[in-house]
Amino acid sequence: MRWNLKRAKMLFALIPAISIVFFILTSNNNIFADQSFAAFDIYMQICDAAQPEEGKNSPRDYDAAQNFAIAADVYNKTDSVQGTITGTVNALGGFYTQKVQNYHAKTAGHIFTESISLSAIASVAEQRYFKDGALLYRKGETSGSTVTGWASGVTELAPAVYRQRYGIVPQEISKYSVTSGNGEKEGSIISGSLVSENADGTFTYELILNGELAQKYSRYEMMTLRA
Repeated sequence: MRWNLKRAKMLFALIPAISIVFFILTSNNNIFADQSFAAFDIYMQICDAAQPEEGKNSPRDYDAAQNFAIAADVYNKTDSVQGTITGTVNALGGFYTQKVQNYHAKTAGHIFTESISLSAIASVAEQRYFKDGALLYRKGETSGSTVTGWASGVTELAPAVYRQRYGIVPQEISKYSVTSGNGEKEGSIISGSLVSENADGTFTYELILNGELAQKYSRYEMMTLRA
């Protein structure tokens, strides 16, 4: 099975006080599902995170990658947050359309996610809940391109099984690995830029990511939902 994914583009917005407003993700580059994967800690941090420097209180004081790291740090420390990402994928040269929706909520250290991928050919719906080290899973019932219900019971997954199916526990701002890298390790960020300063006081930035590095962990879930 072969993944042909284009370069990833990430858009995110910040208000002047360096708090998070929203972020949007799209897909990425040359990943193979039959590739062998090394074991890793499913709770490890995969995105850069940093605090603003003293006296630099505006997004204008930082570049796109630095602003992302500051937003990621705010997200990590936020007690309660939720968001929804939606998208549409045209597969097999436009032969059919796959609609994707991901809901994510974090409250007091508990994490809930709902992933739905629907099309006339294949549909998948899953819910996952993370609390005190427990990895709980519930499958949805689908009919055509509609979710018709959810299983009455949940299944607890062992960490090794979760890693194989989904990769990292979604406790950060992004399922993509977003890093600037250093002299010893290559980062996933290729470039970044300011897109706009908006009338509501927010700033919108764009990051271009290396597909293989950015989706090093999120590809597990992609392959599971695709199957």
